[in-house]
Amino acid sequence: MFKKGAGFLLEDTPAEEIFTREHLSEEHIAIKRTVEEFWANEVEPNLPAIRQKKTGVALEIMRKSAKLGLLGISVPEKFAAWRWTCPR
Repeated sequence: MFKKGAGFLLEDTPAEEIFTREHLSEEHIAIKRTVEEFWANEVEPNLPAIRQKKTGVALEIMRKSAKLGLLGISVPEKFAAWRWTCPR
């Protein structure tokens, strides 16, 4: 069992019980890569518009991130009520 957080700093913990990036799976690494690319291609170039609260910019980025599965919410499409509550 891996220890998470900073608890390993406060108590004696064998090295093999500390979760490090070397323990990441290929899936974790692929998600990391996807998030980095999304940030670089979609979010960062739009930061000025987001900070200026330009209408629709943040919402469009959220929609794109949802299509990639980056919102962390998995809802079957037949229950996806957000489509009706988010203006298009």
